[in-house]
Amino acid sequence: MISRTAEYAFQALAFLSENGSHAVTTREIAEATGLPADYLSKILRSLRKYGILVAHRGIGGGFALARPAERISVLDVLTGLGERLPSVERCPLGIEGHKQVCRVHRAINDAVDQIRGRFSDLSIADLTDATDGPETQCCMSPASAPDITIDRR
Repeated sequence: MISRTAEYAFQALAFLSENGSHAVTTREIAEATGLPADYLSKILRSLRKYGILVAHRGIGGGFALARPAERISVLDVLTGLGERLPSVERCPLGIEGHKQVCRVHRAINDAVDQIRGRFSDLSIADLTDATDGPETQCCMSPASAPDITIDRR
């Protein structure tokens, strides 16, 4: 349901939210999160165009959150990336006389609406909030990323 692009965006935004309001370069974000810099650059530009990030040019430039992390919803990010949660608008079976969406498809649409509502209520700050303990912190947060060591013997 959540694309790799969205996962990368959430990781970058979590990093930016933990670094306050100062601008951070794409390279710094990529190095800190382990994300591919070229792809990350495209993601950050999309989020800037949508108003989630601001870009500062020149020395000390980079990207920063356009508003507090508490006011950026998961749904805002998905929308800014051009991703949408699918809904059923017509019969997928292609039945000619089936003009209205049936009960099963209405149930799917209701579930998608509930997800939209939850994503609208969930903020970037929620992804990095560890007030309930580290076990509730999102796995997309850089602070909770596992330390992975590869044994190449």
